[in-house]
Amino acid sequence: MDNFFSQLKKEAQKIRLSDRERETMRLAILLGVESPERVKSPIRVFPSPYFFFVPRALMQTFAFVLVLAVVGSTTAYAAEGAVPGDLLYQVKVSVNESVRAALAVSNESKANWHAEAAERRMKEAQVLSARGTLTAEIKSGLEANFEKHAAGIEDVVDLIEKKNPIIAADISARFNSSIEAHSSVIARLGEMAEDEDSRRESESLSRFLRGRGRKIARREDEKDSLDKEKIERALDDLVKVKVFLEAQDEFPDHALLPLPDHGKEDADKKKDKDKSGSPNKKDDDQNGGDKID
Repeated sequence: MDNFFSQLKKEAQKIRLSDRERETMRLAILLGVESPERVKSPIRVFPSPYFFFVPRALMQTFAFVLVLAVVGSTTAYAAEGAVPGDLLYQVKVSVNESVRAALAVSNESKANWHAEAAERRMKEAQVLSARGTLTAEIKSGLEANFEKHAAGIEDVVDLIEKKNPIIAADISARFNSSIEAHSSVIARLGEMAEDEDSRRESESLSRFLRGRGRKIARREDEKDSLDKEKIERALDDLVKVKVFLEAQDEFPDHALLPLPDHGKEDADKKKDKDKSGSPNKKDDDQNGGDKID
């Protein structure tokens, strides 16, 4: 037991602000400085009836401790790496994730959890696509679970937007960029699979995700917000690059990183060359008569 709490303390000390949290804070400060009007702070403090002070960064640690109490440390740790078809996958979804969802109290934390859960489904699909074991049944289950969390994000973001459109735009922009990047990774991993059925299901799931991403994009386009546009521009490439780098690190045997697009550059060079002609073409035309016997 002492060893467990020592390990728990070490893990808790490693917890830091995520890239999303840091970027959200930075953008909120910049937008507040640029705005001629005073911006109301998005921070809300709700005193806990059980703790005088609970650092936000430790919430996941407390959640995991509760999971340990329910299913045991070994099972909980092992279940976190499970994918559909594995023995412990139901523990991951029904126990671990249920606890995480229950501890998401504020609207922002609920939206963040839905986004994380949806991304977990996409990462699981990547693993199965790389293995060549993505079946129609598993794909349907992943789509249903993903759709549940995507709808949850939309509902909660609508509530957040009424009080803090900056945070709402940040969550939507990150989620949409994540969908675009993960759908591309799944498609590429599926193309390399030996199993034909898995290749087909990977492409089908990728199309489903792209369609869902377009739906979210259309929904956001209906909202005319300068803050939203600034956040989308700042986060789009950042989120996509992060997803591709993580996927490439996880699947080093697959070429997943987008290659530079030299097609247009090569085409422009060829077009210029055709206009000017070959270097000796003009001389050949001028001396053409001399070459005829």
